[in-house]
Amino acid sequence: MISSLKIRNYALLRNVNIDFNNGLTVISGDTGSGKSIIIDAISFLLGKKIERFSSKEQNIKTIVEAIFKLNNNQYLDIFNKYDIDFNNEVIIRRELSEKGRSRAFINDTPVTLNTLTIFGNLLLEIHNQNQSLTLLNEKDRFDFIDLVSNCTKEKKLYQNTYFKFIEIKNKLDSILNAQSISKYELDFLEFQYKELENANLSECEKENLEEQINIIENIDAIRIAVQNSDDYINSENGLVDLLSNMQKQLSSFDNFSDLTERINSLLIEINDINQELNLKGNNIGTDSTDLPQLINRLDLINSLLSKHNKKSISDLLKIKEDISFKIKSNSNNKDEIRHLKNQYENQLVLLKESAQKLNDKRISCFVKITENVELLLKRLGILHAKFNIVLKDNTDHFNEYGNATLNFHFSANKGESLRDISKVASGGELSRLTFVIKYLSNNLSNATLVFDEIDSGISGEIANLMGEMMLDISKNNQLITISHLPQIASKANTHMKVFKKIENNLTHSNIKHLNQDERIDEIAKLLSGKEVTKAAYNNAVQLLNQ
Repeated sequence: MISSLKIRNYALLRNVNIDFNNGLTVISGDTGSGKSIIIDAISFLLGKKIERFSSKEQNIKTIVEAIFKLNNNQYLDIFNKYDIDFNNEVIIRRELSEKGRSRAFINDTPVTLNTLTIFGNLLLEIHNQNQSLTLLNEKDRFDFIDLVSNCTKEKKLYQNTYFKFIEIKNKLDSILNAQSISKYELDFLEFQYKELENANLSECEKENLEEQINIIENIDAIRIAVQNSDDYINSENGLVDLLSNMQKQLSSFDNFSDLTERINSLLIEINDINQELNLKGNNIGTDSTDLPQLINRLDLINSLLSKHNKKSISDLLKIKEDISFKIKSNSNNKDEIRHLKNQYENQLVLLKESAQKLNDKRISCFVKITENVELLLKRLGILHAKFNIVLKDNTDHFNEYGNATLNFHFSANKGESLRDISKVASGGELSRLTFVIKYLSNNLSNATLVFDEIDSGISGEIANLMGEMMLDISKNNQLITISHLPQIASKANTHMKVFKKIENNLTHSNIKHLNQDERIDEIAKLLSGKEVTKAAYNNAVQLLNQ
């Protein structure tokens, strides 16, 4: 659930803080007060392109931040996938700078807008007359049908069979692709492999060769440097001699004891340097006849790197390994291919069987779903509503949801034939259809539901019924709705009002939680308009006491 929302400089919302509760929250307010701007700001937070700016000041930063509380660890995998710290309180923030640069953060970790949208779709669903993704997205249609049909067992069996099928298919395709090379290509691969094999490459060899060549080419200069360094350290009046005399003179005085200790440390360090220097000097070879052989070896390695367009010997060794696999796959895998083909055919039979069982279980609930959807739509004012679910098998194509396509067909008017919802439903009809689907599947996810005037065009008993249905949904999912209907506002666990105010000759929008007396006044206004009558007031009290 969303627990708080902060909005800074988004259209009329200059400095708005909203604390949300669980259950049903209704937001009301006069037309143009800024209710839908709050929904726009939430959409912006979750990845949508910004559409509203402050009318007077466009050179200020826009910030929208929300805190979501998660009740369990069901989101842990996706947090790990995107390397974001997980806890049960998730802070999402999006900023738009004065220059139009957008930045987004989840738990203070910078994320892309694509990642932000993925998380946003998990945590919150927004529905209005222009956005009913639950119906238009086939994945969500399958999730809805699978929930209502209670086919968890069949779906799990199918998906396990499907992923095993894909594993076998990929392995078989890999071997067949490796085998499907011409004799010319095979000869070339064998030549490349033999060349790399004969080169007898080893890790770090190139770096060792370069170091040896550098030493041999600079042997005289190195010897002089070693000899000079030894003289500097051990000759009369050298470093050891000078520091020893210095230490001897200072050691006669107690107040120099700390300095004499430091000089002693220097002498120990210099002696260590001298020993290591002599050791390296003694290990320097004196025979330069190996130089041509080393250079030739280095040239061979560089030639192979250039030929294969690689930068390291480890890359060449990997190429050698890949070539070896292709050669062996091409010549020694007939038995394995036969075995995998048998596995493939057997798994395909199991896949078709499990897909059929899954589809049969889905279809078994279609009549019940259709009856419930049509009944609820009629009760919500679409008197001639017709609804149908169309599932078409496609035995040649499988995905994680099965081997079928799933469409919802709908007709709102008497005499009209049923057609795909994307082609026939108006905004208001699609909104009510979406609402009914959400009502029938209110425990499909833990996402917060946001309805933006989804109740447009209804009133009276129909509005009262929709309010009761919203209250039912909110028992499993936090639900936030913008509404002008008193019947719905009276059902809310929390009632907020958006209003405009003028400060420094600028109009701002703000929002506040209504107490019981304020709720009565607001519902009375929704009933009668600005002039609240006694009848409206009494009716508001009655609605709240129902």
